[in-house]
Amino acid sequence: MITTNEGKIKREEFFEVMQKILPGSSYVELDQLFERLDIKKSGAIDYEELLHSAAGENFLKNILGLEDDNSSVKALSPRKHVNLNSFQTGSGNKPHTHVHNRNNSNGSFVVKGGNLPTHTKKRDSMESIGSSIAEAESDQGGPWRRSQRTMLVHSDTHHPKDLDTIHQMKLQLQNLREDNKKAKPLEKELRELRSAMDVMKSDNQRLELQYDDVKKELEAVQSERSELQQQNEKLELHCKQMENRMESAVVQPTTNEEDRLDQIQKLETTILELRKDTDTLSEQEQSMHRTSSTQRDRIQTLELQNTQLQQQLSTMANRLSEQSDTSEGLQFELLRTQDFLHKRMKSAIHLKQEVIQLLKRLGFFFFLFFFFFFFFNKQIFKYVYEPSPKNKQENNIQFRVKRLSRNMSLEAIKLANEATVQFDLFFFHPPLLQQ
Repeated sequence: MITTNEGKIKREEFFEVMQKILPGSSYVELDQLFERLDIKKSGAIDYEELLHSAAGENFLKNILGLEDDNSSVKALSPRKHVNLNSFQTGSGNKPHTHVHNRNNSNGSFVVKGGNLPTHTKKRDSMESIGSSIAEAESDQGGPWRRSQRTMLVHSDTHHPKDLDTIHQMKLQLQNLREDNKKAKPLEKELRELRSAMDVMKSDNQRLELQYDDVKKELEAVQSERSELQQQNEKLELHCKQMENRMESAVVQPTTNEEDRLDQIQKLETTILELRKDTDTLSEQEQSMHRTSSTQRDRIQTLELQNTQLQQQLSTMANRLSEQSDTSEGLQFELLRTQDFLHKRMKSAIHLKQEVIQLLKRLGFFFFLFFFFFFFFNKQIFKYVYEPSPKNKQENNIQFRVKRLSRNMSLEAIKLANEATVQFDLFFFHPPLLQQ
């Protein structure tokens, strides 16, 4: 399955590849994915442009969840993990495009912003959680800082395997780009060889036509030669007849004068006829010599052309065999490169599944963390700290913080599930994600 028309994959070939990798996908989904990858809308996917252009690189980063910074291993971490670092610095150093407003009636936070893309809203929601915790910390105090450090230590030590997997995937993508660069001159050479083979085939057809013309001319010359031989035989027969007539014209001498005169007249008449016939025969013989010499020259010329054409045909056959061997080798290299591409795509799918599992584990971890944290705080406030009228306001704050933390844990689980669905939509249904 060679797809390359100057490094492009057509629609039918793309469907064949994706049905092998994703056998459960429908035709409509694959068609939508093809339209997504066809940047120029030319009816074919330019995978070289996807691998080397900024748009293609952003597309792969969005699929794999990579950061834009490629200078360190930390840049390979998922975006959600990087956004969790906002717990440590409040709302972070990055400027927000939305405003956090606190609703005093129910103790929740409302996020207001413009018409942002879906994945941008999810990222800003995670940053809003960090800013909310920072505000609660300013009211509550020290235990929040210790809990944040504990959570970050657990989260950093939770998925080194996933970071290694993502790092290996990025190395595989770099190797894939290098293989693509190596295969690009091979494709150019293959195109040149194919064009040369087309030229050689046209030359071969032209030589075969010339060879057929030469064969026809040889057949015509042989037919003319046979006709000349028949004419020569006729002339030889005529000469024999004339000789017989001359012999019959010679008679025995007689003593009668009148008979002698008659015989002399007959001989003179016969001699005149013989001279005329001889002149005619000599002219015919000369024309036959001229024709035979011309035909001989033509035969020699045609034989020489036939020899040259046979040599050219043998040379062209050898070149065609060599070109076909080279073309088969290049096609084998291209097939091997395509198999390598298929393996890399399967690895990307496996990486996507691991990232989904990581997001689920992170959501479960947030739920357990907030549950145990507020459970122990409740016990401490219940048995150590006795409420008094002076501390009613602090108890109200504690109740509000508890309710806020419960809402935040539920929102964290919800965001983890939404991130999983969003990842699915981005990989399998990119047009739906645009809508």
